[in-house]
Amino acid sequence: MESRPGKGSTFKITLKTGDLQGVPFLSPEEVATAAQRFDGKEQARWQFPKARVLIVDDGAENRELLRLLLRETGLTVDEAENGQVGVEKAVSGAYDVILMDVNMPVMDGFAATRTLRQQGMKTPIIALTADAMKGFEQECLNAGYSGYFSKPIDIDRFMEMMAKLLGGQPVEKETGLPPALPAGSSPDSVVAVGEAAAAGPIVSKLPGSNEKFRHLIVRFVARLKEQLQTVEQARLRGQVEEIAAFAHWLKGPGEPSALMNSPHRPPSLKP
Repeated sequence: MESRPGKGSTFKITLKTGDLQGVPFLSPEEVATAAQRFDGKEQARWQFPKARVLIVDDGAENRELLRLLLRETGLTVDEAENGQVGVEKAVSGAYDVILMDVNMPVMDGFAATRTLRQQGMKTPIIALTADAMKGFEQECLNAGYSGYFSKPIDIDRFMEMMAKLLGGQPVEKETGLPPALPAGSSPDSVVAVGEAAAAGPIVSKLPGSNEKFRHLIVRFVARLKEQLQTVEQARLRGQVEEIAAFAHWLKGPGEPSALMNSPHRPPSLKP
């Protein structure tokens, strides 16, 4: 073991394997892919009674991630891209839970939640926000939210919260080797896009063995590269609001979709 204060530690283990002649070895990219699909922990699976959930969020990636998670459990999911559309759908539909972002165009989450409460709606409304400042949770409760969940979404905690709200139950625990990638796919399609392949993979926390999540991961990496070019131009022009909008976008889908250990790591946003 080698350790450098403030830098980290390196552990090396030597195992007696016997004769390895003819034994195939995984490439670093294949190892990274396997790691993202299986972290050695037991993965809870949830079963929910029939219920409807409305997701109100201006971020398409956020909505898609939540939709995939919830539909995997059999829940019915509808979406709205801003508070005004969210209010219209919430009033016209019978939902069991509403997941409401706070910062949105047209009508923000505070205004939308107050509007629904003023109309007598009792449905649980959970705030989704990247703002983790002290006192913000109480501000959400004062606006009529039933609870508060901070971005980026911690999948395990999120599903536990939904289970409490909707009566979900863990049905089994699964351990074992990760399933093989579907035919026609390759490790590079998941862990690296474009120039990232040469400098190291972006490893996701999402289950890459699931085709739906894998497509979400790949789209996020491609979108991140585009967004970084845009935010760099905004930095050069001194457009602080554009940089803030990028940070808000990144905080939502960024951490669960891809760990920031890639060559496309976002630049410092400090003033």
